[in-house]
Amino acid sequence: MKHKEVAELKALESDWSYILRRIIYCGENSSGGISDIISHSYRPYAELMYLEADFNDLVSRTTNIIKNFDISEEVLPKKVKFPIYTNVYSGDFLNKGEVEGTLQRMNQNVKRSLSILSNLTSEIVLSSEKEEELESLKNEIETTIKERLPLYSSDLNRSIESFRKGEFLGSALIAGRVLSVVLRKIERTLSKGNETEITIKEIKSFLTTKGVLEKSGGSKILEAMKLYRDELSHNVGTYPSPEECVIIINGTVFLLKKIIEKNIHLEVNL
Repeated sequence: MKHKEVAELKALESDWSYILRRIIYCGENSSGGISDIISHSYRPYAELMYLEADFNDLVSRTTNIIKNFDISEEVLPKKVKFPIYTNVYSGDFLNKGEVEGTLQRMNQNVKRSLSILSNLTSEIVLSSEKEEELESLKNEIETTIKERLPLYSSDLNRSIESFRKGEFLGSALIAGRVLSVVLRKIERTLSKGNETEITIKEIKSFLTTKGVLEKSGGSKILEAMKLYRDELSHNVGTYPSPEECVIIINGTVFLLKKIIEKNIHLEVNL
């Protein structure tokens, strides 16, 4: 999502929050008194008319901006009008019962709009370089990993989705869990089912022998292993940066890709 789009959505969020406060105020202000009508000569009548105009204007602005996203028209906010009656003697007036019902419909529209906007703006703004890197990883997951390891690809996609929402710890832990599972399977392959403890050095040696750690991709795997095993999975109060999240996702994707490409058989199937 571009910076301009995020700014527009944030502005709409602020405007809807303001409208919500006015709806609550008008509801409280127009419910008093003995009469069941609100005459055009009373202040609450004017406040409700101004609210209606501002509400419907915001509906139009919101629809125009949100239509650029893949959002169903059925859930978009709808314009609302207060039913106005006319008396030949006292002029225009509103019925309090109908005003209450209209304010409730406005309230529902506001809450739905705020929910939509909140979800849309939950995706963080990424640099073009980071965006390309994530798209490249998603493509790798789809073309190389998904067919052979659908559950693993599903978790990795969830990790990327969490990253986009700014949930960096969740993103790192999801990808790290996949990485950890693969490494445990390598350990069990090397131990041949025995209870022998396998060191990280032996795992690296196994991956090197199999040609997994060759070229630049090997450093990505090692960096992800070190970051996740030595820091994030053991230290309470440690939170990953966006860069560290990408390192773990990248290393995990590359490890699975190499295992598939090299047709490496593990004692315990992935």
